[in-house]
Formats: sequence, C-alpha cells, structure tokens
Amino acid sequence: LIIIDDGSKDKSVDIIKSVKDERIKLVCQQNSGAHNAINKGLEMAKGEYQKAFEIYWMLTKELPVDSDYYTWAQFQLGKLYTIFDDYHKANDAFSMCDVNRFGIVYRQEEFLVLYKHVKIILNDFEDDIRYRKLLRGRFDYYFARYDSEYNAMLKDHKLVRKFVQYEKECKEDSIEEFGDYLILDTGDNKKKRKGLFKLFGKNKQI
Repeated sequence: LIIIDDGSKDKSVDIIKSVKDERIKLVCQQNSGAHNAINKGLEMAKGEYQKAFEIYWMLTKELPVDSDYYTWAQFQLGKLYTIFDDYHKANDAFSMCDVNRFGIVYRQEEFLVLYKHVKIILNDFEDDIRYRKLLRGRFDYYFARYDSEYNAMLKDHKLVRKFVQYEKECKEDSIEEFGDYLILDTGDNKKKRKGLFKLFGKNKQI
C-alpha cells in the first residue's frame, strides 16, 4: 500500500505511522497538488495498474498515430487516469483518440461516456461526486469487488437510476459534438449490435 501525504495538516500521518505493517509505504512531501502526488505514487508502484500503465504508455510512443491500436492504447490510458482522478491527463489521452477507429460498439459507447464525464469534471459542472465511484466500478474489477462504499451505492436504486441517466446524457452530448451515430438492430429479432458510425463526416461500417 503506497500512501502519498501531500502536506496534510491533520493527524493522518500519525495514524498511518501507528500501523506497524511493512507492506505500507508512506511518503511525506510538501503540498504540490494531486497531480504530482499521483505521479509520485505511480513511480513507486509495482502492481498490476502500474504494469498496465507502462504497457499502454509505451504503445502510444511506438504505434503509428493513425492506427486503430494507437487509439485503443490512448483509450486504455485515459481510463486508467480517470480511475485515479487525474482528469487533465485523462482528457489529453481521450483527445488523442480517433473516434473513427473504434471497431467495437461497446468500446465506442464507453469512450463517449468517459470523454464527456472528464470534461464535465474539469469544467466544474459535476452534479454528484458519487458518479466518479460508480464509473470507476465499471472499469476497475478489484475496486468493484472490494470497495464497500461502491457496493453500498449499488443498493441505492434512486442513485443508480440517476447515474444511468447521467451516462446517457454524457453519451448524447458526445454524439452531438462528434456527429451522427446510428446502431442498426438486425437478424432473428435479436439485437445484434451492427452499426454505422458517421463521425467527423466519415463513415465506417462495423
């Protein structure tokens, strides 16, 4: 467990130091903002998230910018930054994605939601901070499984309905920004998700 104390003025450091566990790594530094604290934690991390971050970051440096895989890697980076509340970097990563290069419908829908969600936070238009945890639970398996507050939120049906509406509005706002988006349901009365993306004036059949 890596804990970065970014110049806190409460008793949190004393409380942490009172816990005798060699697995806890505490770093105290002068207040330099959440962005620098997160980066410091990432530098020290050796777990699954850090490995994923390093892989995606390396791919964005090596892959051609006009390739599908480049957009995929930037999207994965954006999700990781969103999970750890680094919304400026998440916005940068999502801005590098080519919306015409999402070959799977559900992945584009995820992008449309996260793209707008990040912009809403950066512009201080967020209605309910709990939406951050609910979105994280969609993309972070361990968080969804072990975070008690998140699982309690899922039992709040009123909150979940509001969150579903929030996701829908995020997607609709992104669609309006990027262009027309159409999903065609075809075949045997089953909703097989075959679609036509019409974004930035270009068509791409999936």
